[in-house]
Amino acid sequence: MSLRSSKPASFVSCLRYGAPALLAAGALAVATYTAAPPAHASETCKSVKIKVINHVKNASGNYRDIKVLRAIYLDGGTWRTEQLANKILTANGGTWTWVENLGNVRDENTQIKIVFQVDTGGSTWSSEETSNTGTASAVCSDGSTYTKDLVGTY
Repeated sequence: MSLRSSKPASFVSCLRYGAPALLAAGALAVATYTAAPPAHASETCKSVKIKVINHVKNASGNYRDIKVLRAIYLDGGTWRTEQLANKILTANGGTWTWVENLGNVRDENTQIKIVFQVDTGGSTWSSEETSNTGTASAVCSDGSTYTKDLVGTY
């Protein structure tokens, strides 16, 4: 049996053999594109509480006021910064909590360091000090709380 058509032979071959394959490939491409879930890595972790407690001592063993400058948090392999407005925490237990939005870490593990200065007496402050991160990291979700109890001699 022969196929008669006024269309060129290549058009008839496409209809006969190529069109279903092309349509199936197109449907697969659309399904693959629309089924991809949104990535969370670029989303902001909102209303994160960063609580800092001051138990810093000077070399003589006396508790000292500190000035908290900023928080540094880990986004994958990149450290990012949130300014914390130079809040002074009183010696031996002064506490303050900041509420910040942390970019690019929603639903991901992150760690936080605190950058601060120690009151050296009079109206002078030490050079900047950075807390360690500790050993644990936590998944950042909206409303998470990170507590940093700054203990040690600086």
